Amino acid sequence: MSKKAYKEIYVADFETSHEERNGKEYAWVWVAGWSRLFTESIHQTGNIKDFVNSLLQGESKKVYFHNLKFDGQFLLNYFLSHKYKFNEKLNEDKQIYYIIDRSGTFYMLTATFLSKGKVRRCQFIDSFKLYPYSLKVLAKQFKFDDQKGDMDYDLLRYKNHKLTADEQEYFRKDIVILRKAMEDAYNRDIKKMTIGSNALAEYKSIISEKYFRKLFPNIPIEIDTYLRNAYKGGCCMCMKEYANKVIPIHSYDINSMYPTMLNSMPMPYGMPKYFKGKWVKKENKLCVQHLKASFNIKPKHLPCIQLKHTRIFQDNEWVENCNYQMDLYLTNIDMEVFFENYNVYDIEYIDGYEFSAITGLFTGYINKWYAIKQNTKDNGERLFSKLFLNNIYGKFGTNPCRKSSRYGLIDGVVKKVEEIEDTTDTIYLPVAIFTTSYARQYLLKYAQLNYDTFAYCDTDSIHLTKPTNNIPLHDTKLGYFKYEYKGWAKHIKQKTYLVHITHEQKFGEWHEVDKWQPVCAGLNKDMLAKENIKIDFDNFVLGATFPKLKAKKVIGGVYLSKEEHTIK
Repeated sequence: MSKKAYKEIYVADFETSHEERNGKEYAWVWVAGWSRLFTESIHQTGNIKDFVNSLLQGESKKVYFHNLKFDGQFLLNYFLSHKYKFNEKLNEDKQIYYIIDRSGTFYMLTATFLSKGKVRRCQFIDSFKLYPYSLKVLAKQFKFDDQKGDMDYDLLRYKNHKLTADEQEYFRKDIVILRKAMEDAYNRDIKKMTIGSNALAEYKSIISEKYFRKLFPNIPIEIDTYLRNAYKGGCCMCMKEYANKVIPIHSYDINSMYPTMLNSMPMPYGMPKYFKGKWVKKENKLCVQHLKASFNIKPKHLPCIQLKHTRIFQDNEWVENCNYQMDLYLTNIDMEVFFENYNVYDIEYIDGYEFSAITGLFTGYINKWYAIKQNTKDNGERLFSKLFLNNIYGKFGTNPCRKSSRYGLIDGVVKKVEEIEDTTDTIYLPVAIFTTSYARQYLLKYAQLNYDTFAYCDTDSIHLTKPTNNIPLHDTKLGYFKYEYKGWAKHIKQKTYLVHITHEQKFGEWHEVDKWQPVCAGLNKDMLAKENIKIDFDNFVLGATFPKLKAKKVIGGVYLSKEEHTIK
């Protein structure tokens, strides 16, 4: 079925409840709503059965849910309990096909139905993969007239519940916010499933599909697997001497870190060339080098090596001293930092891959969207400019070896019953490898230049204990640091810290504020606010517990269970 066959496009939303009965837990939909794009009407019903029956008729259609990982559990439970069979071909009535990765993240769920003697499809898609924000944030980004409201989710409501005026208005706003956002996307012809796919399509439209494949050939899986050893994320580091202490903080953020690297640094292209031994540096060439070495950190230098899957070091540990000869896969950019910051010995160069490289492959794309970001008055255009700038590099790093899950009903609960592995064509991993490699080098360069006051960094931001002029400062220029805020901070470990912001800079002027900003995976800020829990430097410590919500699959669907998050 061609994409044009989806003649009707909708957005939809569920509101759900749960309870325990006779030792078993159940969840259900008590209101389901849908609205077709570019219309004002909203349809709703009080249960999932009527919702499915209403949509699985007439023409084939696409239906967007915001966070299909949650709502999709109810749909999948319904289809499995009504004997829909999994079939990728979707060529008969009552079949389903879904893309759900091994972590349970939904991308798409499609169900078939018969209409006018033909097999039609209803495809449910996760709009969060296009707009990676909550509806509350999305409404603010677009500056919609309708802003997301609040509702008491603890109140038990059953199927076909009669909505109060406040509940109806809350539900209406959720539908309208998503419909307006998707209308904006479709008006811009942004229709692919993820923002990364749309960004890549936009890049190809600028340079042409033919030239894209000439620059970025399909690398064989075995070479991609080898190179993936050198693909690492952003640099996140917490200095030991400042850990668990309340310190003065000055925060600087890099303007569009990854777009800067794509725009200004030589990027690889073409089929990689294999070599044995030590790579010989050449003009307009880059490499990934496999070597073995032992190493010790130089005095007053920052570590830059992490060793994954060893019994000696933690995966996220920045290794200072390693007296064992360890396998390393480094870009030549990584190697520059490595030899600059460590005393290296017992070196054995194994092999690697060399790439041709040139600056400017992404200049047209980056300059176009950065200019739009800086100058547009259109809220939707500004939002997509940020998304297009930040998501293009990651799409190049898509893993062609995909692991997905198959599901079945076990005692009425959706459970994973099988894991499937398959492969697809590569895009061009080396671009992602060198984008992040350049970025780590760039961030560590300025952290090192401010070594005596450096406390923390993460990907594109740096925390110093004193203000500095030892970095390039500008509020908007690509690759420059913006002086964001100052105040006090307590860093416990990587990606776990609390900042008390006392002054913020906006439009070149400082404003006095009083903001507490916790950064901690698993911490639910909305829940903290709801239960009136204030986090401060006294209670933000290792071993502290705070309430959180965790998805729990039950008969009929899923619900968010109240649990405790412990800072470890």
